[in-house]
Amino acid sequence: VIIPNYTEAALLLGEPYRDGPYEAAFVEKTLKDLARLGCPRVALTGTWLEEATLGAAVYDAQSGQVTYAMGQRVDGPYHGTGDVFGSALLGALMNDKPLGQAAQVAVDFVVGSILRTKEAGTDWRYGVNFEAGLPAYIRALGLV
Repeated sequence: VIIPNYTEAALLLGEPYRDGPYEAAFVEKTLKDLARLGCPRVALTGTWLEEATLGAAVYDAQSGQVTYAMGQRVDGPYHGTGDVFGSALLGALMNDKPLGQAAQVAVDFVVGSILRTKEAGTDWRYGVNFEAGLPAYIRALGLV
């Protein structure tokens, strides 16, 4: 699985960066172009099709399935969310969640982390409060 954001995807594909909101056709073409680089499963973070939501689009080249995992869009920069997403996605995949479901678990975990950080007024440079969301993440994986 590769997990680029749109800046990284543009660099990997040798294309100019394009800011969202994105059209579904553009997102799906980007996913398929990335998969053709050699990795059959792609999770493209920073996907937004409308102002209110933000998340990831995922593609499994073997099944040809595209899935959107979306959550509440929260304004502001929040460092570390790509790393938190990637870690949560991997944990869900390793616990036998299908790619689309794993992406939704990861998006929900990241959104919760961002909301906790915003509500606490924590300096965004210190990253997001993911630790307090670990019990809910573990429940989402069906481990308890």
